[in-house]
Amino acid sequence: MTKEQDKKLEEQEYLNGFKETNIGKQFYENCSIADVFEATEQPDFILKTKSEKLIGIELTEFIVRNKNTKYTQALTRIGNQICKYAKKQYDLCMSMTIEQFDKLLWSPNWNNHLKRTYDPGFSDIPSHKEFKERLQEFVSTNMDNLKKKAFVKGWITIQDEHFQISIITFPSVSSGKFDCHVNNGGWCKENPIEDLQVCIDEKNNKFENYVKKCDDCYLLVILQDSSKGSFCFYTDSLLKHKYISKFKEVFFYDEKKKQAYKLCTQ
Repeated sequence: MTKEQDKKLEEQEYLNGFKETNIGKQFYENCSIADVFEATEQPDFILKTKSEKLIGIELTEFIVRNKNTKYTQALTRIGNQICKYAKKQYDLCMSMTIEQFDKLLWSPNWNNHLKRTYDPGFSDIPSHKEFKERLQEFVSTNMDNLKKKAFVKGWITIQDEHFQISIITFPSVSSGKFDCHVNNGGWCKENPIEDLQVCIDEKNNKFENYVKKCDDCYLLVILQDSSKGSFCFYTDSLLKHKYISKFKEVFFYDEKKKQAYKLCTQ
């Protein structure tokens, strides 16, 4: 499967998840959506109503970044590549969790405990090439055990950094898919209103391209959780702020909570 196919499959999963929420069900009912007419680009999906009207939905991922985001995303990307490698090379579906040993956890130095408290998580990315090779080697070495039982745990060491690798041969509990999750800490940004407006503006700038293919166009903002490098905490302040938008309506879908909200726009 190509990257484009992977991306479109992920977008379809987001749309399906939104459709199952109360807000999503209300949207489909109010617009009298009959079915997905076309999975395309700009916008990502075109839906057809019972009256033959074309409704566009553009999806965008909202990632609230901190200094640990690149680390989390990089290791998640490599882990997912190895999961696909296991499927292609050994016809084995598996899910993986990557954790880094925290050297400060048992430190007798009080300053290290303060650092761990006020500056949590890991942000120094190891060599991509070496990490991928060591991770692939770990999977290959444990393949017999993986085929015999559903769980394998071990360690790999790169430049004095220790990574705990846990592999299961069934879908991840958190995502329901065969994929990789990186356990990483980090301070969450509370109610990132300006960041969300920037995210919407990026799509506002392309709005004219979207409406060439449909009668009305909506925006679906996907909030990913920290396992994918997004560090965000939000309250009603974020949801009730009035955002500037060219779209007919803007929806906010929390992937982890499986909840959707209709944002206020002007």
